[in-house]
Parts: sequence; C-alpha cells; structure tokens
Amino acid sequence: MGRRFSFVRAVAVTYLAVMSLSASLPAGGSEAAASTFAGGSKAAALPARGSASAGAGADSLPDTTASRRVQDAPGGDEPLFEGVVDTVEVSSERPRIEDAAAAFATVHEVAEGAGRVSTLGDVIERGAGVHVRRHGGLGSYSAASIRASSPGQVEVYLDGIPLNSAMWGAVNLADIPIGSLEKVEVYRGGSPIRFGTAGMGGVVNLVTRAPGAGRATTAISAGGYGAFRLNTLRSGAAGSVDYAVAFHHLQSEGDFEYLDRHGTPENEGDDEIVERENNDFRESDLLVRVSAGLPRGWKLELSNETFDKRSGVPGIENVHIKSVHYKIFRNAARVSVSPPGLLGGSLALDLTGYHVFRRDRLYNPEDEVG
Repeated sequence: MGRRFSFVRAVAVTYLAVMSLSASLPAGGSEAAASTFAGGSKAAALPARGSASAGAGADSLPDTTASRRVQDAPGGDEPLFEGVVDTVEVSSERPRIEDAAAAFATVHEVAEGAGRVSTLGDVIERGAGVHVRRHGGLGSYSAASIRASSPGQVEVYLDGIPLNSAMWGAVNLADIPIGSLEKVEVYRGGSPIRFGTAGMGGVVNLVTRAPGAGRATTAISAGGYGAFRLNTLRSGAAGSVDYAVAFHHLQSEGDFEYLDRHGTPENEGDDEIVERENNDFRESDLLVRVSAGLPRGWKLELSNETFDKRSGVPGIENVHIKSVHYKIFRNAARVSVSPPGLLGGSLALDLTGYHVFRRDRLYNPEDEVG
C-alpha cells in the first residue's frame, strides 16, 4: 500500500543583529564630581570624602598607576582621586528566534561518530527526557518517547520533511540510517515555528550532510551474527554547484541461539538450544543533495533520499516461521528556493516543496501466518 502527499510552505525567520552594550563605571556615594583630562574623553569619580563609603583617611589610600591622591579641599567637595576609566564594551549574539521558541532542546552531533554508533535510537536517547522503546535487536522496530509521551506524539522530520503518517502514527527509528546524518535536533515540548506543526511530546529533526566542504570518507564495520555496515560519503563542488552524496548499507543474519521449550515450560525433557530463524534484514539508503547559486543572489537546493529494506518476520519461541518477510521502500524529495536577504539581511525567506512516497508490503508465500 502506498501513500503520496506533498506540501508547499513558506517560512520567514527574523534574525536579530548583534547587540552592543556600552557600560561606564558609575559614580558612588552621595556626592561625586567628574573631570576630563587630556588623557581621555571620559572620566569617573569615586565617592566624595565624608560619604558613607569613605570611612578611612586620605593617607590610607595606596598610590596606583590608574589614580593619584589629591589633598582634601575645605568643605570636602573634592574627590579622593581622579583618573581616566576606559569604556567597557560588551557584545553578544542574540539567540535565533527558532531556538528561543524551544528552550529545552538538545543537538547531537553524529557526523564524526557515525561509524561507532549503532542506530539512531542510540543517539537520541543520550538526551534528557528521551526514552527509546525497542522490540528486538539490530534492525527491529524502535520508537522514541519524549517526557513519557507516546511514540505517536513525537514528530520526526528529515531536513524539515515530516516522516509521520496517519497510517502508522509513530516513526520507526530503525528505518532511518545515521550514515547520512550530520546532527540530530531534539526539541522537548515546544518546537521552532519553521516545522509548522509539533507533536505533544516534542520534535526530532534529522539534519543530513550539507553539500560542499570537499571530503570523502568510508567506514566499514562488522560484528557477530553476520552484522555488516558500510557508510560512504563524498562531497565537494563542481563549478558553481555544491554536492553531497551519501550511501549506507546495513545487514545482519540475527541467527543467535536460544532455549526452545516447545511450549511446555514445566517439562524440561524436550528443551533444546536452537538458532533463531528468519531473523535477518538488509537495508540500503542513498542520499543526494545539490545546491547552486542563481542570478540576483537567489539560491536553489535539491535533495533526494531513497531507502529500501527487507526484513524477515521470526516467530515466537516455539513457532518457527521460515518464509514470511516484509519490504519497505521510501523516497523523500525536496526543493528549496531562497531569495537574498530582505530588509538589509534581517529577514530570510525560504520557499520549500517536498514529496514523500512510502510503500510497505508483507509477503506470506507459504501461508504461515494469518
């Protein structure tokens, strides 16, 4: 059964300029005087003698390079010392509007550690308030729960493309390879406005490798029970076009041994050690991202992700299923057009359109189930 849906939206995000704050040393006490010297244009004075903060005599103040003592004039109107104080400037970048909308957010960098992390679930459950529910070993169904929400209340996006569907509700994290991901953003509760809608539990946004930044990497790993992984990435520029291509392959036989009690746990005489049957899976994923500059400062970006998986359906402990399996095919395409910055660069406008196709099929050639 396949489902097709597409959606086009425009998102406007305002970026605030850098804030600059100038602070000068305030005058203290009840009476103070300021003077201007040739050494600078700004001056600050300490409290006058006789104020509440000046309890010691003038002779108790040490000489320093930044100040000099003066004799008290009759009436106590002269400051204890005069000098030039430099202007202190403090500057900082304001947080982005989308980040300020979700104060409780975690960003997991996976670009450098993709060869060591097993699954997407292993990455996101590092954050606080995130729990991943697994129903088997490598390649088996797994879903995220944020702050005790149900998996269906967590929205999952791939570069801004929603992967949740009305048919399945929750997203199977095992069907999302991490070989093509650069980082994972987890928003607990609220979420940035650019996502349009947010689940009650939160949002998980998967950010793939950006085009450009020429590099080539390949990671190969192997493990027990026939586990094998291949991740390869190539990115760079061809003329005025930046590109990134990532390929992922993962497979496992899953033929571990277990105790089969043949449905009679009280009778240990028929127990035997057997291998798990029909527990294998194979998956492949190909991601292509291209970006190019257009006339008058416009920018065009295209991306296409294709995922294919075949997985066996094993039986319960004493029921051995040999041929039932299912196949998943997913294709997600996106096109984004960005004009030059508006209002002097303070307003960014992106027009994005995407299309998602997914097909799930169950094969039962020998009528072993159902």
